[in-house]
Amino acid sequence: VKPWINIAVNYPTINVQNALNDPDSIFYFYQKLINLRKTEALLVEGEYQDLDLKHPQLFVYRRILKNTQGELTQLLIIANFYAAPLDFDLTPHLLAPDLNRYENIICNYNDIKIKNNILHLRAYEALILKEGY
Repeated sequence: VKPWINIAVNYPTINVQNALNDPDSIFYFYQKLINLRKTEALLVEGEYQDLDLKHPQLFVYRRILKNTQGELTQLLIIANFYAAPLDFDLTPHLLAPDLNRYENIICNYNDIKIKNNILHLRAYEALILKEGY
């Protein structure tokens, strides 16, 4: 049977075998995301709150949950859906103003660039920060 679509011209470099050999590939990133969904209660039980709905380039929201002692814990999810980098002020979206209380639990880059509560997002960067750990 002849396929209805041609093989992509970049198949020698972008293919499953290369993804399986690269620990930083999108395949393994999605595995981490699936595992996070199974292990992080905030992603399932936490209240969803949109943040900065009018931003043309970002999708920003939080999941927030009270523990048995009444303390709030949050996940701050930020995704840049464009190739253009940008700076984003985290200050109005933080429950705790001290960024030392936040843990990077996943990011599709190896590091996060934050200075004075300004997050520098690179092209297509997405991350989740957890507060209250």
